[in-house]
Amino acid sequence: MYRKRKQIFLMIVFMCFLTVFLGGAGQASNSVMANTKEKGEVISSHLNKWGVIPKISQGPKIDGSLDDAVWKTINSLSGFVTIYHNESVEADTKVKFAYDEERLYIGLDYTSKDKVTSLVNFDVILSPSATGEQYFRIPLKVRNITPEYVNNWGPNLEIPQDIQTKIQSTDRNMTAEITVPLNSLGVEKVTSGDEWRFNAIVQHEMGTKPLSSWVPIRTSSIHYTGNNNATFYANVTDEDRLGSMYMGSLPNNERESDSPILWEPQQFSLKYKGITDKVLSFKRKDLNPKKTTIQLNWKSPSSRWQQIHDFQIDMEKELLKVAFQHPKPVENGLYQLQMVINREGKKTRYMIVSFDRHSLISAGETLFQTDKPTEGEKTKVSSEQPTEKVKKLLDIIPDKTGFRFAGLPDHPELHPDKLYKWNANKPDQLTSSYSDLTYPNEQYLEDQVITVTNKKGETIEYPYYEDKSGKRYFISAHLWYQRKDYVLGQLEKVAKEDPLGEARLLYRFAQVYEGYVPTNDYPWQTQPVDPNVGPPYHWWGGTWYRWAAAELSNFRPLVNAYEIVNKTNAFQVLSKEVGEDVEAKLIKDMFEPSIEFYRTFPVLSHNMEYQNALGLTTLGKALNSPNYIHEAVEWSENFVMNTYLFDGFFKETTLSYHDQSTEGINQVIDELEGWTDPKGYISPRLGERLINLDMREKYPALMNSKEISELLVYPNGKYFPTQDTWAFAKSTNPQLDSTSFLLPASGITRLARVSEENPAQLYLTFQPNYGHHHYDPLNLTLFAKGQELLPDIGYTHTFYRQWTNSTLAHNTVVVDSEDANTSGQAEHGGNIDVFAAENDQVQIMRANYDTAYSQTDEFSREPWFIQFPGAENNEGYVLDLFRVSGGDRHEYTLQGDANHDAEFETDISLRDYGPYLLPEDVEVHEPETEMDKGNAEGHYYGYIYVRDVKQADLTDGRYDVTLVTEEEGQTKANMKITGIVEPGENHLFLGKSPSLRATRLHGTTMDTNNQAVKYMMPKMVLRREGNDLTSHFVTAMEPYADGANPRIENIEKLAPDQASEGAIAVKVTYGDITDIIVSLPDSNQEFIVDDITLKGKMGMIRLKDGEVQDMYLVGGTSLKKGNVAITDEGPVNGTIMGVKRQAAGDSKNAFITEASVPDDALGNTIVITHPNGKTHGYRIKSVDIEDGNTVIEIDHMDPGFSMDEDGESKMEFFPFTKWIGATTFRIENLKQLND
Repeated sequence: MYRKRKQIFLMIVFMCFLTVFLGGAGQASNSVMANTKEKGEVISSHLNKWGVIPKISQGPKIDGSLDDAVWKTINSLSGFVTIYHNESVEADTKVKFAYDEERLYIGLDYTSKDKVTSLVNFDVILSPSATGEQYFRIPLKVRNITPEYVNNWGPNLEIPQDIQTKIQSTDRNMTAEITVPLNSLGVEKVTSGDEWRFNAIVQHEMGTKPLSSWVPIRTSSIHYTGNNNATFYANVTDEDRLGSMYMGSLPNNERESDSPILWEPQQFSLKYKGITDKVLSFKRKDLNPKKTTIQLNWKSPSSRWQQIHDFQIDMEKELLKVAFQHPKPVENGLYQLQMVINREGKKTRYMIVSFDRHSLISAGETLFQTDKPTEGEKTKVSSEQPTEKVKKLLDIIPDKTGFRFAGLPDHPELHPDKLYKWNANKPDQLTSSYSDLTYPNEQYLEDQVITVTNKKGETIEYPYYEDKSGKRYFISAHLWYQRKDYVLGQLEKVAKEDPLGEARLLYRFAQVYEGYVPTNDYPWQTQPVDPNVGPPYHWWGGTWYRWAAAELSNFRPLVNAYEIVNKTNAFQVLSKEVGEDVEAKLIKDMFEPSIEFYRTFPVLSHNMEYQNALGLTTLGKALNSPNYIHEAVEWSENFVMNTYLFDGFFKETTLSYHDQSTEGINQVIDELEGWTDPKGYISPRLGERLINLDMREKYPALMNSKEISELLVYPNGKYFPTQDTWAFAKSTNPQLDSTSFLLPASGITRLARVSEENPAQLYLTFQPNYGHHHYDPLNLTLFAKGQELLPDIGYTHTFYRQWTNSTLAHNTVVVDSEDANTSGQAEHGGNIDVFAAENDQVQIMRANYDTAYSQTDEFSREPWFIQFPGAENNEGYVLDLFRVSGGDRHEYTLQGDANHDAEFETDISLRDYGPYLLPEDVEVHEPETEMDKGNAEGHYYGYIYVRDVKQADLTDGRYDVTLVTEEEGQTKANMKITGIVEPGENHLFLGKSPSLRATRLHGTTMDTNNQAVKYMMPKMVLRREGNDLTSHFVTAMEPYADGANPRIENIEKLAPDQASEGAIAVKVTYGDITDIIVSLPDSNQEFIVDDITLKGKMGMIRLKDGEVQDMYLVGGTSLKKGNVAITDEGPVNGTIMGVKRQAAGDSKNAFITEASVPDDALGNTIVITHPNGKTHGYRIKSVDIEDGNTVIEIDHMDPGFSMDEDGESKMEFFPFTKWIGATTFRIENLKQLND
């Protein structure tokens, strides 16, 4: 009944508006662009990117030929186009699909005028659902090449099982057949009319022919660093760039007896009228309005089909026009409009038109005629010959794109960056920074050459010298790079002093830019790129800059200079002299192509992309073009929303990249501030007009991000160098009085004791792995006695970079001689379990990272930060409890001070093991480049970096080691380390490893290979071996100053009388004091040892001469020794019923629960557990009762997630996780005997 009423309604609509002009629809008022052309602008679109896949009774023989009769009756999908530009390709590519009850069949036919030797891969991308929730990649490797291509066409892609392929080739033709079981695609049964989604991609060898696809793809890139793999990226699945393919037949409409037909209307066009208003028209032909109904459906990249109800119909001569309104197109990607025409007595017609969001924006922009701002009278300049300064600069401007990275032939071991000195007075000469040798020279003659063809059809030569090892040195190209950068740096100054001279420089740049070619500019992998075979272009390259992420950084000086010169008549004067419109040439032949080149790359919200946003903003202001401004605004909004974690840290939880990103986005916001669009302009990108723009009002969370760099600092003001953080860097405003804290989203915890003379900090990290990360689960770092005694090495660009990334280069546990996982569930980091830091005497944190290794059931760490009683200067010790279960080799590793001369000393008898932590006679190849791990014949590469190794066997599992440090012969701080582990096959190794001291102390100028090899730090590895090991590493670490002695005399593990699995009890003795520390994995069981009983998660008892002095209870109900006991109510557990967020308009950041929470929970940590087991911890600010529920307010932190009425929850920040199920919490109670 509903369908019949709808059909009648549409007929009425059709007749009522039959004679109404399309523009008369009053409903579209403020979404229709003001001051636009009357007829609208045609949107580039496709009618042939969809179809029907026939069902067959019997599949073809899979032999690579398409001669089977079944293929003859199946229509081909053709019309492949290049990436971004959507130009037809020379080769004729056809794809056919069919299916039967059990399998999908794919036929490929590729014919080329040239030989098919460049062809490498075909990739078929499909989704067996209309919503594209899951995608599959069906690869066909045509031939093997080096480097091997790794294709990444977007998220949620997997390769199905049991693919069968066969290929047949001739010189100019290749055919192939592919079949895959339907059940490997997650499909048990195909129903006729089901909608699937498909695309096909044709891939050639780099530098030969363009990448092409059936459904147009817009953005792409190549990541090639010179190793055995080249990775191709394109936004396919994330932008749903797939065509609709119906299985068996088109879906039936209202009339079940109908067999709908595919329809491609004549004289079809789709026109832009406003961001949500379009008009489609086509030749009416045999459509009788009185007997026809139309249904329109709209599909955005990430949504299902949505029926459009708001449309109007008009006839204009032989054309039928449909004006309609649709959802706002704010996503990048492929959009589809489906039209279903039901005709009385005739077959239902189906049509799908596909178009890109960029096409919508381009059509919308052409409707708005940009008026240049009123400039007033231009300053007059006279025609005159160029000055000597301008002549010199004109001569320096290169006619070829250069390379930044150029090695030094007489020092091939050095990282190929910043190795030369260049002087404008000798523009054709480079001088070595390590000798008086000048380049180019006869000794290292550039007698080899790479040639490419530029857009003008000219052959461009790049000469180079190649040494015996195969390294290439592009010395002349580095000269070009230096010369170009120098002139770009002079432009704005010349523009102010000599506008006509500056016009000459800009004109010269516009002339040479036409012949510039893109580059791949990566250390030891520099090469020019043929612009005629891209996109994709190389991510590590560009034309103005050496890196696509910041391609427009060196572009801005050109635009800034243009804006200055344009206030004069210099362009007009020069135009008369040279005989062409100079200003038009700058815009059409340099500015606009530069932007188009940038736009071919994916927007990754990368830490350097702010440079491109600044370039867009600068050009938008200079040309008074709001489209560039809105593009920069959209990038800024996406960057802020998509790259920050809820605690304010940039998603790449490294301070160096956090600062770069945060400072960068703030620069962009500053540049955009105050912008007002021209009168009448409504952006086809955002659908709004900007007036006196202030983005900081919209994103106050950016203010929180500044505090990150103030908190994560050592007492000496230097950054805590986690992951890819430069260890030499300092905070500009360090919060040196800040105490212990937990960053819940970043996975960083710190215990701290603040004092002027001896501040101490202990960090435990379990960070997510969203970029620039290390393989460092549960890394421990200690700063005490003025030194980083347990260091995190930090960042480097030397050939030790892979060492610094490795698990072994951190203070943690290595399992089975391999780096920890950083993908899958491990990508999101570990989980906080306990954070109890309110007591200065005893502070505790516990975290687990059970996904760090697939073979482990438990991977958890629990450091205690304990102060000696009566300590005058923060003296105390760390007790480290590390539990690992699973795997056959566990290696607990610590490293000593990286900034001073240091070593590990021990009284244990040691014997020589070898030059590396490797078995005897293993052939070692040490790394030569930044991305080179080195090679040890299949052994773990981390062992290469532990040098001069000595060994001791520890069958009893006990050892004592002392870290001794000195500076220029003067003793500095020391640290006694005492360790206990289960008896067994245990080995202690002491050696030394690269410390990157020169980089850490002096910055990037000393971050060179020749400096890196000079300095080592002490390295300790405690190795346990056995089948399916369980290890409990117990380690006491006591820092002490020069001239002092360690206080701890003994530590021992206590054997419990009753305990749960994994329970640890340790007795630490010093003088007349004994500390007994008890730790249980959970609080569900009772622990008993001697006369001590713990009912809880953790406890500590301090004795003096055997008498109880104090007790500490965490997460439990009682702790007892003899007749002395403390009792409490125990931890609070409950379910979260709702979330309050100030960012969402609530008065506070808080969690709502029905559970009762005591007032003494203030200052404690509430640990939230999400339905998938992920945990986050927050400090409790207050507890109130509202409407009968408990409201737990948290301190200085957004909850990070929201919850709807059905209990479903969603992370509002990166990575935007969604959960279904109960969200629970736990608050560990803290109780002290002497409160």
